[in-house]
Amino acid sequence: MDALYSPQILSLAASVPFLGPLPQADVVATATSRICGSRLRLWVRFAGPAIAADAPFDALAVLAPVRDWPARHGAVMLPFEAALKAFAERTAAAGPSGTSPSPAPERAGTPSVS
Repeated sequence: MDALYSPQILSLAASVPFLGPLPQADVVATATSRICGSRLRLWVRFAGPAIAADAPFDALAVLAPVRDWPARHGAVMLPFEAALKAFAERTAAAGPSGTSPSPAPERAGTPSVS
């Protein structure tokens, strides 16, 4: 278990700020773990049609130890599932014309955190 909760993981987890909803979000996506019920809500603002080619994916190496803990896979995947939902919603909302939709209506109100 020590390999899973390394000092680096604990430090990252403790330093995640909750800044509240993104006021100008294009999409709000929620993902919930079927195993533990953890829920993550992601507010996304799209700056353009492309995904950054220089994203620091090598930083994800810190998650490698979770590979040996299947019970934690769902929780680790929540941000990725929410991001995929956000991209899918954006694509669906743009429709065949490719026009940008208006901001997500769910951006207003108090977010629920679990």
